[in-house]
Amino acid sequence: MILVTGSTGRIGQDVSFGLVLADVQFRVLIHNGTGAEWLHWSNIETMMGDYGKPETLLPALDGVTAAFLVCRPGPDGVAYETNFVEAAVRAGVKHVVKVSILGAAADATCRFQTRHFEAESVLQSSGMRATILRPNLFMQNLLNQGYSVGPPRKQTATNLDPATRISIIDTADIAEIAIAALQSEDGPSETLDLTGPVAMTQPEVYAALSAHLGRTIEYEHRAAADHLTELREAGVPADLAEGLIEFHAWQNGGAAAGVTGDVEAKTGHPARSLDDFLKRLARKFN
Repeated sequence: MILVTGSTGRIGQDVSFGLVLADVQFRVLIHNGTGAEWLHWSNIETMMGDYGKPETLLPALDGVTAAFLVCRPGPDGVAYETNFVEAAVRAGVKHVVKVSILGAAADATCRFQTRHFEAESVLQSSGMRATILRPNLFMQNLLNQGYSVGPPRKQTATNLDPATRISIIDTADIAEIAIAALQSEDGPSETLDLTGPVAMTQPEVYAALSAHLGRTIEYEHRAAADHLTELREAGVPADLAEGLIEFHAWQNGGAAAGVTGDVEAKTGHPARSLDDFLKRLARKFN
């Protein structure tokens, strides 16, 4: 039995639908909501659980051999993932596939990266097989914007410098790797740095988006201090807002521009391009 957490999130949803299409029997852990979105699929079980309440995790992990773990790197993220890992060990889980972040390290300058690294270390010392996925920025983040309505406009985005190159990745590639790992019975623990096929600047990304939309959307750079003020005024929690500023500073240093071969090595095909992503999801923009 496979357990999937975060089944309504960016990657977890792709993992869940991939397992559905593969006709694999699996279980999803539901934290918020009722799980009604999965009730009409005959090969999915739903169980309620809360990372902050370890006693709710053991029933969900009963009979599970492989688990997909995704958790936001908030102030309680390491404690939450530790609860999950400890429950998984008690339940006899053999393999955990964890979503981390590119650049995770003990000495990273971004809190998201240090927290993910700490959670990685907990998993790696658990005795279970660990597959750790460290993806770069998602192409799917473009879907957070309201491009389908309104006139041509500038896109006020983040404090990413216009010259910063990032090898953004399609979450479909991340999910494909996770699905294969969850179904593999043997293999070593491994850590994969997952990137797209090419590093692009934000103006290049928005130029590609404009071409697919048939109208111009310009990228407008925001200084870090201004962006932090905007985030706070929008009600974004302080820890998340400050962490985003730290993460963008790391990206502006060029560390997110590298391109790895891990996607192709694991899937047998090149990492999906932004153009492929925009063509596939054009109906969401128009």
